[in-house]
Amino acid sequence: MFQDFDEAKAFIESERIRMVDLKYTDLWGRWHHVTVPASQFTAGLVEGGVGFDASSVGLKPLKAGDMVTVPDLGSAFLDPFWEARTLSFLCTAREADTRLDFPRDPRNIALRADEYLRETGIADESRWGPEFEFYIFDSIAFENEISRSGYRLKSPEADWLSGEGGHGHYIPLHGGYHAIPPKDALYNLRTRMTQTLQGIGVPVKYHHHEVGGPGQCEIETPMIQGAVNTGDLVMKVKYVTKMVAHAAGKTATFMPKPLYGEAGNGMHFHQHLFKNGENVFYSEHGYGKLSQEALYFIGGLLLHG
Repeated sequence: MFQDFDEAKAFIESERIRMVDLKYTDLWGRWHHVTVPASQFTAGLVEGGVGFDASSVGLKPLKAGDMVTVPDLGSAFLDPFWEARTLSFLCTAREADTRLDFPRDPRNIALRADEYLRETGIADESRWGPEFEFYIFDSIAFENEISRSGYRLKSPEADWLSGEGGHGHYIPLHGGYHAIPPKDALYNLRTRMTQTLQGIGVPVKYHHHEVGGPGQCEIETPMIQGAVNTGDLVMKVKYVTKMVAHAAGKTATFMPKPLYGEAGNGMHFHQHLFKNGENVFYSEHGYGKLSQEALYFIGGLLLHG
């Protein structure tokens, strides 16, 4: 969004931004954040970052936990969920003393991956198309006590409610793929999610009900350039999806298998490599039109997976 500090500062002043939120990723790929008043957003902060305890987010041991989170000026977006007008930045983690990038920060790993791809000469660009599957529940309850253990999930679409009486438009097990209203009770909520994502610059290809009968949804984005941009987009989609659901009094979860015997949540990635604008994975004379590089790519995924 911004090329330098002066451009960011001018936007903050002209748009009457009140808070600046710095979002960074822990060892397990979850966001944390620290917020500063707009008056504290200075060139020194952009250069030196804001200190945080890395031992609390899994990046470092307790005895050497001091680190700083440094905003990426190009990642800024107006956060649509704050009461005070807030500008959010995605951040990378650096050492507190040397200010060098911390090598195990997930965002820094993605930055190095993009750089390494170009260094190999195999390709100069990667493109990624994520498909986000998630469940939406009306309520969630769980307990794990010394005398009892269990969980309860509620969804207005679930056919397990059919015996209780109600609207009657339930979705059977594995019957939710492209369900239409009134069985698809979540179309308006997904539309609000889509509109919110587009409002912060995240493109959306489409959304629909997925296979899982009790509230499984999907939002898909078009192909995105680069591992870093794709990682940033993934975090934004999960953030917006959960926040919009929360505002509606519901819960969105991306956990792989929230329901026994029902479809699980996947996150499929369409993947391409390009060089000088040409698809590296395509070959007119290759196996199934796949180039040798594409076969190696698939083999590498299987090996590392």
